[in-house]
Amino acid sequence: MTGPDIPLMVDTNCAWTPEEAQAQVTAMAASKPFWVEEPIYPPEDFHALANLRKATGVPLAMGENATSSSDFRKMVAVGATDFVQPSLVKMGGISAMAKCAAEVERAGVICVPNVFYIGPGYLGGTALYRGQGT
Repeated sequence: MTGPDIPLMVDTNCAWTPEEAQAQVTAMAASKPFWVEEPIYPPEDFHALANLRKATGVPLAMGENATSSSDFRKMVAVGATDFVQPSLVKMGGISAMAKCAAEVERAGVICVPNVFYIGPGYLGGTALYRGQGT
């Protein structure tokens, strides 16, 4: 159970079709999630994600499956997301992620890097979170 000042972030891991996501995210809306992460499969269906975001008013997060800055440009351009989550490892390292973060933040979207915690991803993510990577 969370309290009123504790953000709840829900990672659905690309579990639903657009229709299923609409029903599930609408049901979650009363709990005011801080975000719902990657609710639709395939995760590159940015138009369906934009429609879901608009229909439910629930903030969406996505991007751990994206592999290039152009993917992030597309999701931001169509209004699919409130939070982008580039993966340090999939983006090509700290410099590539930092450039992506700067670009999406200039467009008004918040960047929350996604790092799975093994090997170089852990070390690079730790440096980035401490502000040491560029």
